[in-house]
Amino acid sequence: MRNSAEQQHRVNRAMNFARANLSTDLNLTTLADVACLSKHHFARVFETRFQETPSKFVSRARLELAARKLVFMRNTSITQIALECGFSGSDTFSRSFRARFGCTPRTFRTKDRLVLDSIYQNNSLSLQIQRTCVDISYQEVIGFKVLIERRHE
Repeated sequence: MRNSAEQQHRVNRAMNFARANLSTDLNLTTLADVACLSKHHFARVFETRFQETPSKFVSRARLELAARKLVFMRNTSITQIALECGFSGSDTFSRSFRARFGCTPRTFRTKDRLVLDSIYQNNSLSLQIQRTCVDISYQEVIGFKVLIERRHE
C-alpha cells in the first residue's frame, strides 16, 4: 500500500458499501474485496482506524438502522424490519437488539409512541428518546438526518 490516505479511502469505500447493503450477507471477504485489500490487512487497518472489527461495525450499523426503522416506520412489522436490516430472523434480531439497547424491539417501539405522536403533531426536527440505559437523539443537521446514541454507565 502506498500511503495511509489511500488505505483510508479503501476502508471508507468498504464502510460505505456496508452501510448501503446492510440487508445482504456482509462478511470479511466481501468487504475486503470492495476495499481491494487482503482479508487480514483490511481487518487490521479497519480495526486500527475505527476501534472495532468489521463484523462489529456491520452488526452495530444494522441495529442502528433497525432502531430508526422501529421509530419511524411504525406500520412495518418487527420481523420485516429485522429481515430488511440483514438479520436472519426475529429471534436473532431481538437478542441482538436487547443486548445493544437494553430492551426488546417491541418495548422500544411502544415506549416511544407518546413522544413520537407529540413530535409528529409539532412537526419538530429534533427528537429525544430517553431510556434507562441509552439516550437516542434524532436531529436534522445541515440536511442530513442523524441518529446519536449516548450510553449510560
